[in-house]
Amino acid sequence: MNEKIKNVLTWSIIGDALGTTLDGMGKAHIRAVFGDISGYIDPSPALKGKMQKWRKPGLYSSISQMQILMAAITKGNAVDHKAFMELIRQAPENAETGTRIFRYPDPAESGLILSGMETGDRTGNSLTSARIIPLVIPSALKTKDPHTAALNAARIIKPATDDAMTVSGGMIMALLTASMGSNRASSPDNILHDSITVINEWLAAVEPSPHIFFEMGFNPDSLLTAAHHYRNAIDAVKEKKDTGDAEKVIVAAVNTTLKTPSTRATINHPLAILPFALFLLHNLHRDPESLLFRVVQEGGNSAALAAITGALAGCYFDSSIIPGILQQDMVNRKRIHLLIEDISSGKLPNELLLDFLQSEASLTAKMHQELKAKLKHQKEPVEKKKKAPHTREQELAKHVVESWTKIDRARYKKELRKKP
Repeated sequence: MNEKIKNVLTWSIIGDALGTTLDGMGKAHIRAVFGDISGYIDPSPALKGKMQKWRKPGLYSSISQMQILMAAITKGNAVDHKAFMELIRQAPENAETGTRIFRYPDPAESGLILSGMETGDRTGNSLTSARIIPLVIPSALKTKDPHTAALNAARIIKPATDDAMTVSGGMIMALLTASMGSNRASSPDNILHDSITVINEWLAAVEPSPHIFFEMGFNPDSLLTAAHHYRNAIDAVKEKKDTGDAEKVIVAAVNTTLKTPSTRATINHPLAILPFALFLLHNLHRDPESLLFRVVQEGGNSAALAAITGALAGCYFDSSIIPGILQQDMVNRKRIHLLIEDISSGKLPNELLLDFLQSEASLTAKMHQELKAKLKHQKEPVEKKKKAPHTREQELAKHVVESWTKIDRARYKKELRKKP
């Protein structure tokens, strides 16, 4: 059995399940409502009349669902993308979502799902996505050569988006997943330094050969420029010890590529999420049992952040280190455990994979039933009627007149008391 595959997938899927219910919440809001996270969170207390955003505790999202499908069809160095799309086509439909069994996908993931559901190629969009990055992990785990893993990652992401920052982020994630945890990087203490070394080696290998990317349908200059952005962002956090300071330099790096500036490193952008995940692992790895809890408390795009940080942690730590409460309380844990065992051994029966698709359809349908039940009990917020401008003016005039009348009356009484 390939223990690295088992550890990385387990850490990543549990990270996704833990972060999914907190997705979109602010760091301060999470702290104020829940305090320290110590298990799967029911988000209800933090939603305050927005129960349509409720997500089932312990239930992983499309990030993990797609990872499992990709892991099932990847053999050796080969990525059979047609087989992956065929699995998406075989996934049962769900009228509630429009994205079949897949839960909470972002626009790039939805584009990938639609390209599997429909005939024709939907490539050509330029959606930036951090959630699509974990999709490259299974292929990278089964590829011995990191450079081959990076090129495979570009091919995997292309049907979802041709955004240079996302594609380049996926290639770097594949490089790191294939390289980290080997003899060259025995500890997360070195992960930031070793990440820069891996990216530099990659750039030195591919910059003289831009035709590789041309043949794949990409603009080489855009991909290489994006890779330099990642290297610079990781280099900027290398000397930081405080999470707030690290977030500031990452935000500064991301804002050089955005029209609308961001203020957080937890937005759905791979140039923010990937360097932040590397920093968090480097900064928190001495207490691996609490690693995922502390990562999701950063809020924002917490599912992608925890899935990517978890995958990198799995390169170094055994999955048995993950707290028992996260392993035991994850929804569908027995089936997921069997799938990961079979994927790690390279012997995944097709029946088990089809059974997984059916079970995911049931879980997605049940999740929507629970959501509908919660929405029935949600009180509709009472909207205050806005007063017309003339009404406000009349009230103000009345208030002024009444105020002066009271003053005049008081003066009159005072004058009366003075007279003999």
